[in-house]
Amino acid sequence: VTAVELEPAVGEASTFFEGVNGRPLQDPRTELLINDGRNLLAATDRRFDVIVSEPSNPWLTGVANLFTREYFASGARCLSPGGVFCQWLQIYEMQPTEVATLLATFASAFPEVYVFRGASGDLILLGAIEPFTLDVSRIRSQIDSPGPIRDRLADVRIRSVETLLSRLYLTPDGVRRFVASAPLNTDDNARIEFLAPLRVGVAGDATESANLEALDAHATPLAGYAPGCTPEMLCDMAISAIARAETRRGWRFVEESLEM
Repeated sequence: VTAVELEPAVGEASTFFEGVNGRPLQDPRTELLINDGRNLLAATDRRFDVIVSEPSNPWLTGVANLFTREYFASGARCLSPGGVFCQWLQIYEMQPTEVATLLATFASAFPEVYVFRGASGDLILLGAIEPFTLDVSRIRSQIDSPGPIRDRLADVRIRSVETLLSRLYLTPDGVRRFVASAPLNTDDNARIEFLAPLRVGVAGDATESANLEALDAHATPLAGYAPGCTPEMLCDMAISAIARAETRRGWRFVEESLEM
């Protein structure tokens, strides 16, 4: 694992979180680089199987250029064949049009995008160059087998493949529908850097609900994207969604199971 961190003090502070972070800096397989993430991707000739980008809010100066077309293009260039780029994205204090712009910008570099809702409520985007599916059997094996993956997922109350997949909001087809007419965020237009601050202070719950409703309106069936998914699994996913008060999504999983 190559960890790229701009602020050296963050590496020092990581020792205060060893109870939950697995002490990564003590693992000889970890390489910590004090650098700017965008600078590294622009300058390196290395290739990575997975790139995870979790900066702060996209409307912050100094962070906004980690959400542009040019940055995501650098990330795509640095992926190994079959690699995946994972991107955090907030859904509070932004309107659906702005979320659509950021999703469209991400999809401009990664044609195949899955959108999950993270444990904190924000979005986790998985992007790839080539089509890929969610291997239900492999995911189940990882969650059911004793080890760090199962332990970390249990920390955020994910104890089954059904619970994990119940957090999937959009498949690649759904993403394409959602971003069909959205403008891109580029280094030149700085669209999100200037638009999103206008929403700061807007009730987070209101903007979050609006974004989730907009995403769900473009959802497509899971069939074809999760080989091995059964009607019984979809019903379990419905129960998980309804338990999180996502009733509309829960009923959609029920409808999918009836169609199957």
